[in-house]
Amino acid sequence: MAASDPHFHDVKLVPPSYASAALKSLTATVQSWLQDSVDLLGNNDPNPPPKLLVQLENKGLVTESAGTAKMADDYAGKKAQLDALAAQMTKDDDGIRTSTYEAGELANSTWVTIKGRIGELQATLSDPENNVPIVDKKTGAKYLPAAVEAKLTNALIAAVTDVSDDLDTTYNQFQEKSKVMSGADSGASPSAPSLPAGTASASPQEISGGQKVKAQEIYDYLIKQYHLTPAQAAGIVGNMQTESGFDTGAWNSKEGALGLCQWEGGRLDGLKAFAKANGTSVTDWKTQVDYAMSELQGKQPQYFSASQAAKARTALQASSSSAGGSAISWAADYEICAPESYAQRVANANNLSSTLVTTSA
Repeated sequence: MAASDPHFHDVKLVPPSYASAALKSLTATVQSWLQDSVDLLGNNDPNPPPKLLVQLENKGLVTESAGTAKMADDYAGKKAQLDALAAQMTKDDDGIRTSTYEAGELANSTWVTIKGRIGELQATLSDPENNVPIVDKKTGAKYLPAAVEAKLTNALIAAVTDVSDDLDTTYNQFQEKSKVMSGADSGASPSAPSLPAGTASASPQEISGGQKVKAQEIYDYLIKQYHLTPAQAAGIVGNMQTESGFDTGAWNSKEGALGLCQWEGGRLDGLKAFAKANGTSVTDWKTQVDYAMSELQGKQPQYFSASQAAKARTALQASSSSAGGSAISWAADYEICAPESYAQRVANANNLSSTLVTTSA
């Protein structure tokens, strides 16, 4: 990349001198990832680099709940894994880059935002207050207090989360502009998402009695109250069947998840706050459905990021004519669950689409 490029920027993150070896390795990893992000923007490509949070999570270094990522408590003991990941984070030099006016315009806007985030992160890492060590009286060794290590670790992970959201939002905007420029939005229905290649199909879970009554109530409510298409409603209800069997009090003690959509962590806190504000029970089905829709509409940004809500809305709209496609969209961008469960959700959604009575909005 030429130094004259308007997006050219060398990302230099310098951890405090008394930081632990693990924190220094994490800083190097994040620096490399951010540099990749900047380089891609410099090439007018709004695509993000490899999903760093996913890689950290896969290695047991990060836990993610309700859209909020945090470093695992024992990450300091996994320095070797961090080092390996830092070495692995290399730029994508396959030469496939988008070079259009629209991409450049969007990349420039996003660059301004990301540059600010990098500056804030650099300031946090270099703040003298974050480099005041504790001295071991026996050995004389100096190290940062655990609270400061945690603060800096969270700042690094938060920066990755925010920049990932920035890039995803920009890429979605670029795709929409590209559709308009190419005439793809000239009345043709967008294609619905499909199951990942090689995914085995599944049989729908049985539904009868009280479960079917509840499914019909939720289905009707989504169509009448929120004006969703029957296919969108079936996709969402099919996910709820997979998640909870329509039991609003369903509790997964292992994950700390509750309700129709198995909310956990901050998103569960949001549900509880939503119920309290509305004077209803947290296990009331309408309360849970209303909360899900408020998340989808971006009304709960402190629990479900605005960019993720926008992504989920876009995906659901794109699959408005397909129950199975809507099920995948909801699973991928609202539930944010493992692709291995998509087939069951699709099977449930397709079954519900053919068995529930469709009402008009």
